[in-house]
Parts: sequence; structure tokens; C-alpha cells
Amino acid sequence: MDKSHRNAWIPFGGGVHKCIGLHFGTLEVHEMLLRHRWTVPDNYRVRWDNTSLPVPADGLPVLLRPPTGAGQP
Repeated sequence: MDKSHRNAWIPFGGGVHKCIGLHFGTLEVHEMLLRHRWTVPDNYRVRWDNTSLPVPADGLPVLLRPPTGAGQP
């Protein structure tokens, strides 16, 4: 039987082989969610996929808007 590593399903791995971008990636997501306005579409209704864990079947569409007053690149 082929066994996968126990941390294989952890997003940044684990143990001595943990991803070096763990803290940077977490900080980037934190800042993005903190500084941007994020919502789901007004008419959105979640449909659950309970295959292994309950997750949105459609990936959960999110609308992400830049902060008010943010300049255009």
C-alpha cells in the first residue's frame, strides 16, 4: 500500500519540509482581506459538496474590490 506523507494535505506542508513561504503567504492573504472590500454576489446561495469535507460546490465566488481611493496602476 502506498502511503502519502501525513502533512501532504496541509497547504504549506509540515515538519522539517515546511514551505519557506508559509509566513509570507499568510501575511499576503491577511493584508489582502484586511485592505480590500470582499463580498459574495447578492443572489449567491451556497451549494455544499460533502464528498470528504463540506466545501462550496462552486468554489465560492468572491468579489474583491480595491480599497476606496486606491490609484490605478
